Amino acid sequence: MMRKVFLLVAVVLLCCIAATAGAVERASEDGEKKPDERLLQKVTYEAERKCVKVIMADLSKLAGVSLRAGSGGSDWQSRDRKMTLFVKDVPLTNLMNSMARVMKFTWSKSKGDPPSYRFYMTRKTLLDAEERRLKQQQIIDDRRAQGRDNLIRAFKDARNLSEQDLAKLKEEDPGLYLYASTGFASSFGEFLEQVPEAAEAVATGRELTLKAANLPPPAQQTLLRVLQDTQNLDSAMSGSQSPSDEGSPNIDRVSIHLNRDSGMMESIPHPHAALIFGSLNIESPGQRGGSLPLLDIRSNLAKMGGKMLARSQAEKRPINEYQKEIEPEIKDAISSDTKELNLGDSVLDHPDDPVLKVKVKLENSDRRMESILKSLAKSTDFSFVADAFGSAMGSFAPWTPATGDVELQKLLADMAEPHQLNWERRGTVLEFRSRYWFVQIAAMVSEDLLDKWRQTLKKTGTLELADLADMARLTPMQLQSNVMGDEVLSGAFYQIISNLDLLKTLSSLNKTQWKAMFTEAGLDLSLLNDEQWKLMQKVISAKNGDLLSNSDARLTFTAKRDQRDKRLFYSFSITSSEVPDPIRWSLDIPTYVEPPKEEAVPERPPVER
Repeated sequence: MMRKVFLLVAVVLLCCIAATAGAVERASEDGEKKPDERLLQKVTYEAERKCVKVIMADLSKLAGVSLRAGSGGSDWQSRDRKMTLFVKDVPLTNLMNSMARVMKFTWSKSKGDPPSYRFYMTRKTLLDAEERRLKQQQIIDDRRAQGRDNLIRAFKDARNLSEQDLAKLKEEDPGLYLYASTGFASSFGEFLEQVPEAAEAVATGRELTLKAANLPPPAQQTLLRVLQDTQNLDSAMSGSQSPSDEGSPNIDRVSIHLNRDSGMMESIPHPHAALIFGSLNIESPGQRGGSLPLLDIRSNLAKMGGKMLARSQAEKRPINEYQKEIEPEIKDAISSDTKELNLGDSVLDHPDDPVLKVKVKLENSDRRMESILKSLAKSTDFSFVADAFGSAMGSFAPWTPATGDVELQKLLADMAEPHQLNWERRGTVLEFRSRYWFVQIAAMVSEDLLDKWRQTLKKTGTLELADLADMARLTPMQLQSNVMGDEVLSGAFYQIISNLDLLKTLSSLNKTQWKAMFTEAGLDLSLLNDEQWKLMQKVISAKNGDLLSNSDARLTFTAKRDQRDKRLFYSFSITSSEVPDPIRWSLDIPTYVEPPKEEAVPERPPVER
């Protein structure tokens, strides 16, 4: 009985929350005796990737209306969401409604006189978004599993292909041809048969590092073939020169890493992350290594790659020389995969709109959303309202904004796929919202936390190792969304990603262990708990797995801090009581340089429509 009462109360509460949506629109439609005429005033306002809490404060001062962000002061998920606005002479009520549609937020109105307005995402919308995110992740996981199965089966069948077989693949199976053309499918397929542990890693997506010296001699020789074939395929696809004859690598120093980048790929909400289910990296210190993504060979993306490679070989010119010529074909292939996956919000259809036939010209080829909208705001009479997420929504679709005169509707259509967005026209306002907003809000980080790092970097010109370790606690998607594109913190992103395993390990240490690490005696790794040791093993394995071969060996981890001017340098070493050569490496902390102030550019007169 109590459970039924609880469910009834929950339903009533959710209905009450939902009833607040669109309150601003109803202010003049519900027949109120005294509508808020302040909302009819026209406003002109700009904001490039500003937090909602900042935008509300700005508009409150501008319009003399109390506008507040979040359901309360602790609702940082609403207060810290970002938007880009370029609006000219738009009634405040219209702007508020556009913002609500774009952000999936609602407005609530107080009972005071004059009333105040609060802008936030309801609990119900947040719960629905998380449910959608989990469903999408399951689709992606299932597709990755299917892609792994497709690759393993195909590579098994690709053993000992004849020249005639390869010629047929160009037309009949270009996705497999992409990997088979250089012999990679054959050599890697053979390696997977020889090393079951590697086959299991590919089949499951598990991260695995193997030292060639620990493999049976036949597998070692096959791995060297895989390395050569990987280099050849990488050269063919990138347009670089074929590797020179460097001599045979020292097999004792060669290592193979499977799915080392899986964490980064899983962090990308773009639908094509489902088609790239793994990675292969082969390292040979002092010589060129090899690196390839593992694609679902049945995807249109892989098939297009195979067709590009075949054309490159036939015309005897690098792929990058003619890639621009076939951009439409690449876009079509990518669009087909996207539709098959059916992820994100449905793409909106846009019939010809005479109002959008106006010709526009972008000031530069910067493909950032805020830069494009800023340029369009200067050259048209339209206003623009858009959500603004971080950098994680990169696209595989090639697109460079046209620099000449182009029809506005065509420009909007061209930019929709690369930016993974939907757009709509509401009078003179163009609204833009991410098709993957429900994934991206899950990657948000509190601005208070980001500001702590920003202020440290601005004040000292650098960050401490402890700051980087603290930042490494974020998920790869959070790092991409909040750090990679940040004006102040972006310099730290690649240092964090490049040293992620080390920094995650450091973040797990307690104060006593951290202090011991900087002493001459160092930190005895036998004192680590099970979780800490698991993290440290990844660090050691990537540097020199031989140190892990003797479980009785005493391992010691030491760190040294060196400062030159404002720049910090850290050096690390791991020594073993049984292995004579220690592991040594270093990490340079990035410094912050204040960007030059932009000179004011006179506004252009609006284009007549």
